[in-house]
Amino acid sequence: MSEPHVLKATPVDLLRSAAKKVTSGEVLSNRFLQQAAFYGGRYLKNYLQHREGAYYLFLCRGCVGKCRYCAIKFSVVAVKSKPSAAVLEELREGWEKGHRFYSLLGDDPGCYGLDINSSFPELLEALVAESAKLDSRQQGRHVGFEIKEMHPKFLIRYIDRLRQLPLERVDNLLCPIQSGSDRVLEAMQREHSAAEIRDALLSLRQKFPGMALDTQIIAGVPAATEAQLRNNLY
Repeated sequence: MSEPHVLKATPVDLLRSAAKKVTSGEVLSNRFLQQAAFYGGRYLKNYLQHREGAYYLFLCRGCVGKCRYCAIKFSVVAVKSKPSAAVLEELREGWEKGHRFYSLLGDDPGCYGLDINSSFPELLEALVAESAKLDSRQQGRHVGFEIKEMHPKFLIRYIDRLRQLPLERVDNLLCPIQSGSDRVLEAMQREHSAAEIRDALLSLRQKFPGMALDTQIIAGVPAATEAQLRNNLY
């Protein structure tokens, strides 16, 4: 039996199609925007909260960073955190739906609580305690967490507090260091040094050897030298 014929659009075709919709005004009509917002929002909510795998807990919007390359501080003016009770309720809702792994998200989770007289370690402690209660209700089902996109300056600020928490349930932490060069970090306005974040990460690894540590690096920063780029590798 012959293979079914599949039409494949080339990148040029896709660009022309998109350009045609924009110039015709179709994508700018109120009806189009309303439908896109409604169906897009519904799909995104269903994808994030009901797909197999991690159950997403959005903790806060906004950040207090000064990074030169980021526009979050302009698009989301102030930090807005969910009440801890609401986050814990979402944890329980996910558990009832059968989810056992949770991704803690925010524009910067480290900012959590700055606007409501709380802090990220305080919320994390509450989440870990609640997950232990949920585990006790059904033997053999272990609740785990991952932390996404935590600014290094907050890991540095909270490292002593985090080391005191029972974080064996936190399987993964993503902390984007962006560069291993102090000169580049200063140019980026990252508000920490390479040594400070290195010491914080090593301290966390020493306390919780089972926690996976991920990061992000920006290559090709204007005026950065090859030697400074190599610093990212160590």
